[in-house]
Amino acid sequence: MDEDDGSKKVVLINVPQVAPIQHAQDVNLVLIGVCLKADRQQLQSALGVCQYFPAGKCKLFVVAPHRTFVAEEILGWGLGDSFSYMADPSNLTGSRTAKLAQLRNAAVKGALQKYPQTQNIMFADLDGVVSWSNMTIGAILNVVQPKNLDKWDVVSFTSTAYYDWWALRCDQSDPNCWDEHSIAGDSRCSGKCLESCRIGVLKQCIKKAHSLGINGFRAVDSAFNGLSLIKVAAMGKCQYDPDTVNSPDGDCEHVSFNRCMKASGRQVVVNGATIETRSDYGREWLSLIPNMFRKL
Repeated sequence: MDEDDGSKKVVLINVPQVAPIQHAQDVNLVLIGVCLKADRQQLQSALGVCQYFPAGKCKLFVVAPHRTFVAEEILGWGLGDSFSYMADPSNLTGSRTAKLAQLRNAAVKGALQKYPQTQNIMFADLDGVVSWSNMTIGAILNVVQPKNLDKWDVVSFTSTAYYDWWALRCDQSDPNCWDEHSIAGDSRCSGKCLESCRIGVLKQCIKKAHSLGINGFRAVDSAFNGLSLIKVAAMGKCQYDPDTVNSPDGDCEHVSFNRCMKASGRQVVVNGATIETRSDYGREWLSLIPNMFRKL
């Protein structure tokens, strides 16, 4: 992994920890995607995970954040019985992050109503940041193997280009780096938070997870970075929320969910296996945040 220089927006892993492709055994999975737009290639690529699960044990469930997602068009793409969709809720309120949290909660509810026997769900960004390569699929399949199933309740991964610093909190003391109220007086975040706090502090637990290898897990307070697996039985009443109580300007919706899980005694971890993500996405994502979900 590269060295800290205080300027990088993305952590680049030069020597990935590659998990081999292994078929899943007695587990099932529903991959949940919140789509900004319909992308046939992304949906087909994501469905590639399902070929390694027992027949009928892997599904792709998609919810759209606005009405530009034309379901009739999607249904004509021949995605098969493993694919289903849900129309976006019409009563979204609040900030963009609040609306995204509501979409995620609605997607979980819809997926579990559609597939009530689901053991595991996996939220995945279907906007092109995740490459559904053998490296990515191998990492997913590795954590659902019997030897690793009891090591996590929520698990995400290191990646070839780690970018999702807003969702990442190595421990309870890590602040919301997008919220000036959260970082005021924090010596780790002097100057520009994104340059000092995020790069200088948060990067360390990703390095640690990477160093543990494909069967190693580093406990964190929160993480996402494109995809994460969640055990349904462990979720309890935890939901996604922008947490405007602790962060007046709002926090990443993954943080409230993951911290709720951890407060319930669940294992929230980053696995050392590497998934493949776009190396340019971190910079694009940072510039898009003020305008993200503008149409919501």
